[in-house]
Amino acid sequence: MIASKAMRFIDEQRFLEEMRSFGLDLSEDRRYLRFRNVDATMGFDFTNLSMPGSDDDVFDSLNAREGGVEAIMVRSAVDMMESARLFPIYLFASDNEWLDEDPAPLLQQGLLTENEAKALTAIVESGHAMDVIVLEPEELDIAVDIITPQICALGSTCFAVDIKGRAYTLFSQDDEVSFNTLDKNIYRMARGYVSGLSKLPFDIIW
Repeated sequence: MIASKAMRFIDEQRFLEEMRSFGLDLSEDRRYLRFRNVDATMGFDFTNLSMPGSDDDVFDSLNAREGGVEAIMVRSAVDMMESARLFPIYLFASDNEWLDEDPAPLLQQGLLTENEAKALTAIVESGHAMDVIVLEPEELDIAVDIITPQICALGSTCFAVDIKGRAYTLFSQDDEVSFNTLDKNIYRMARGYVSGLSKLPFDIIW
């Protein structure tokens, strides 16, 4: 899905100031968000632990053009955040631009889908490559198209963050998805949604 006309952006500095007011700080290396109250943080991870040659590994290889396991991890996480009533969300690329190279070769190699390439190109061409993206519930597909290439083709770290600073999901280049919150009710809703999923090609670490 191409980035919609309704897509909104805010300056990264404004985003970080807002998050600090909610108790979310950026690490010293400026790559990771963390709740200041570490001891009260609740969460869980999605991770791809499949061994080479396993059924899951074959599944991933057969679906490489669509992002495979990683795309399913991203979709599941975004749907989980919507089910926990965390939209609208901020998308924050902590260690890079949303797209810092020509997408054409990546598209030709099957490392980007057409929808992903169009969404990222639209962001860059509108001058928002380094801005924080604001997405509404109806833009779930756009969120997936933006996030999936970050952990597949581009090797970047990004975050989907509740605009009220109550929860965030980390998407990292080592194929890990990590959900974190200080809110017990949000944790309950998110965990309940994930617990109801079945036949997932990735592991959940509670």
